[in-house]
Amino acid sequence: KDIGLPLSEVREELRPRARHLVKLSLLLGAIAEKEGLVVGAEEIDSHIEEIARQMEQPLERVQGLYGSPEGRSYLRQRMLEQKAGAWLAERAKFDTVMRSGVADAD
Repeated sequence: KDIGLPLSEVREELRPRARHLVKLSLLLGAIAEKEGLVVGAEEIDSHIEEIARQMEQPLERVQGLYGSPEGRSYLRQRMLEQKAGAWLAERAKFDTVMRSGVADAD
């Protein structure tokens, strides 16, 4: 769709965000690998079912979109990133609680 801007300007505008997203994806992937986080086939199947419910689409249609090896790989990667993000958030909460407890004990 034409948005009234030259393609070069659109690319320049989107480049910082794209770089940030790539770095974040690499970081979360590295954390997932280091911490041994995994996403099994059953989790992917459940996620596909959840997508179908959220989109109010027939399960077969969503399975058609994500059922291929490439589609499942994409979902697995996104789900690993979500798990790594949740892992980080939990550690940050724990660290905050521990620091405030140490500060309160002083």
